[in-house]
Amino acid sequence: MQPIEASNNPMISPTKVQPKNSRTNKNERSRNTSGTHRSQVSSLCWGVVEGSKILREYHITAGKIQTGGIKGKKLTADYVLVYKGIKLAVIEAKSNELEVGEGVAQAKQYATKLSLAFTYATNGKEIYRICLQTGEEGLTDQYFTPDELWNKTYPKTADASNKIYQ
Repeated sequence: MQPIEASNNPMISPTKVQPKNSRTNKNERSRNTSGTHRSQVSSLCWGVVEGSKILREYHITAGKIQTGGIKGKKLTADYVLVYKGIKLAVIEAKSNELEVGEGVAQAKQYATKLSLAFTYATNGKEIYRICLQTGEEGLTDQYFTPDELWNKTYPKTADASNKIYQ
């Protein structure tokens, strides 16, 4: 897992998406839409603002050992938003051929496993934001910026913490 740098990186710009009737598999569609998801997030300063990172394909669990010593499926978040060295939110990115709600349960599961307050599900066209602390959820126009997400996650300490980092 490597942080995504936003400055003049061709990986940040949107990529072409396969037509809906194309015969590509799920992984190929996911790769084709990943540039769109990254550009949406980085356009709000994630990976640009000092101390902010976008981690791609972040491993949450190694896979549960099942009967017979067989490992179960690993849990891997599409993106994790990190600010000031602390993980703040998960983004579950689905193909633009799917409804935005297809990733909501997975996003909640990953955020719960990582003990995060916020998570997002997106299909590249719509963004669904969930606050696990308040239960508030719904469609939104954009992701929180690094400072906004920090202040929402740590409202009581936000002012004091921002003074330390300035």
